Amino acid sequence: MKLRITTLMTIVLCLAATGASAIDYWGGPPPGTWERGDPATTWQVFDYDTFEAPQPAEIVYNPYGTPQGGTAWGTLTWGDWNCPVELDPNGFVTGLRVDSETAILTYNVPNTENFGGAKWMFIQITSSMAPLSISTISWGNAGTYTESVWDTERPQIHWPGPAPDGGDWWTYNYGIVIEPNPQLEQVRVELPIGAVLDQIVIDTICTADVIEAEEGTWSGVKRLYR
Repeated sequence: MKLRITTLMTIVLCLAATGASAIDYWGGPPPGTWERGDPATTWQVFDYDTFEAPQPAEIVYNPYGTPQGGTAWGTLTWGDWNCPVELDPNGFVTGLRVDSETAILTYNVPNTENFGGAKWMFIQITSSMAPLSISTISWGNAGTYTESVWDTERPQIHWPGPAPDGGDWWTYNYGIVIEPNPQLEQVRVELPIGAVLDQIVIDTICTADVIEAEEGTWSGVKRLYR
């Protein structure tokens, strides 16, 4: 995507005018769970209109710190790549192509720490090939953390049309639960050779903090435990 937003005020105005679909392809976290900007939530979009090390998020709502992206392993080329106009009206996206056998990209997300609940993560990845794996590493006072998968009940989005290296453009979504709530999560995305990464969007919520703030009455959070 080519949209770049750098201030929280711009984010608020853009959401009010056009909705979240103008900012990321899928359009936000699953309905009925949480909304961006709710208590104990974070939201960060890595869009690769530029390529820096570490990679800054182009859109951020994170009261707990500054998220950063980086490369853990692999050789990458930054440039413009063909895509269908449904994905981008210009007919190309700016992103990273994997030149080595595989590449692992990391995304550090600062967060609120609470031992009384879980950290729920909704991760969207738009790429020309499916990721080989999605995983997390957590840091905090608990020391030991467990990771599990939750069904987002959201469809993957197919963008049929031209793609580099015989690929096929999709926006994938993943749900991950970490217990207890860590202070920092690192999302690790492994991509195959030839894959082009256009965008990654990470939403998180600390359920324990939200339940405490809302005195346990917020039905949207309770639905997470279905």
